[in-house]
Amino acid sequence: MARPALLTDQIESFRERSCDAALELFSERGYDGFTLRALGEALGCSSAKPYRYFRDKTEIFNVACGRAFDHFSEFLEERLADVQADSDPWERIAVLGRAYAEFARTHPHAYRVMFHLIPPGGVQTSTK
Repeated sequence: MARPALLTDQIESFRERSCDAALELFSERGYDGFTLRALGEALGCSSAKPYRYFRDKTEIFNVACGRAFDHFSEFLEERLADVQADSDPWERIAVLGRAYAEFARTHPHAYRVMFHLIPPGGVQTSTK
């Protein structure tokens, strides 16, 4: 009997939870120490289930890292929203610097993966 098709929101929800767990695992264990078994344990599912949502470990890394950068960008934009567009450029730079440090402090796993972790062979880009 075939598995029922997944709904779009189910797919997105699992991918989001997977990326959150993957960021923590990549941060703590490094790229080589990350396993789908560990991801499955963190999510409370089998180690095979992520393959239904991601092609491989590289795709999990790229998607998780991409989402972290998207979140970082939104974080910086939110902090700049309170600064007048015509304000002193140095003030804007100071706001961005404080926001950058705040992001690093409040999202340490994302920060480490984004700026310190490079998988073997460099970051792979999608061909899609």
